[in-house]
Amino acid sequence: VRLDLPKRKSLYVFAVYRPPKQDMEDFLNCLDKVISPHSHRNVLLVGDFNAKHTDWYQPQATDAEGERLKTFTDSQQFFQLVDGPTFESHTSSTQSLLDLIFTNRPTNSISTWVLPPLADHCAVMTHLSLKKKSENKALPFRA
Repeated sequence: VRLDLPKRKSLYVFAVYRPPKQDMEDFLNCLDKVISPHSHRNVLLVGDFNAKHTDWYQPQATDAEGERLKTFTDSQQFFQLVDGPTFESHTSSTQSLLDLIFTNRPTNSISTWVLPPLADHCAVMTHLSLKKKSENKALPFRA
């Protein structure tokens, strides 16, 4: 989705889903082809990545998919924004952060909230402030 914002650069939002059994390398190759033409633009990647990393949520262990995804997003200069668990296993009662939001513009005013579960996953609400920051204009110097 491309959102054209008045007097600002467009925002590109990519919603993704990686099934748990999909090969992460294949997924990342596909994702790279989709986002690389937009790497210089304002991008949000949102979705269920089915990957875990302790940098995103401390209580969970890093899995191989999380390590690969973290390496990829770091190389693309993306930052992960969700800071709480979004999934609870019914079989083991463990919580994980699988539903992630990445941005390549961390200076944007972005807030996220994890909402109550809809099923086994929680919804994540995101607020992006679209207000243009005031520009500091240089005043002419007079001696």
